[in-house]
Amino acid sequence: MAKILLVEDDADLSDTLKDWLECINYTVEAAYTGPVALSKMNADRYDVIILDWQLPDLLGVDVLRQYRLAGGQDKVVMLTGHRDVSTRQTGLDAGADDFLGKPFTLDQLSKKLEEILSRC
Repeated sequence: MAKILLVEDDADLSDTLKDWLECINYTVEAAYTGPVALSKMNADRYDVIILDWQLPDLLGVDVLRQYRLAGGQDKVVMLTGHRDVSTRQTGLDAGADDFLGKPFTLDQLSKKLEEILSRC
C-alpha cells in the first residue's frame, strides 16, 4: 500500500481527496500549509507527494524547491489551475515529477498516481 502526503489548503477538497485515496487503499497524511508540509516531507518518506501549487503561506513550487534542496527524493505530483507552459516548466525545474491540472476528476487522480507509482 502506497503512502501519500496530500498538501492542499482547501479543507473540503483535501478531505474529499483523502477519503477517496483511503477508499482505494492508499495510506494518506494531510498537510494544509507549506511549513507543515515541509516538516512532514523532511521527517518521513512517501511514495508520492501530492502538492498544490497555490498554498496560502508559501507557494507549493517553493515548498518543492526547499524539499529538493534539502535532498528530498520522493515523487511529487503538482496540482495546479495554471495550464501555461511556463508554469509547467517552472515546476519541472523545481523538481516536480508530474502535474495534474485543476479541475480534475477522482479517476484522473487515481490514474495519475498509478502512472507515477509504476515509474522506476
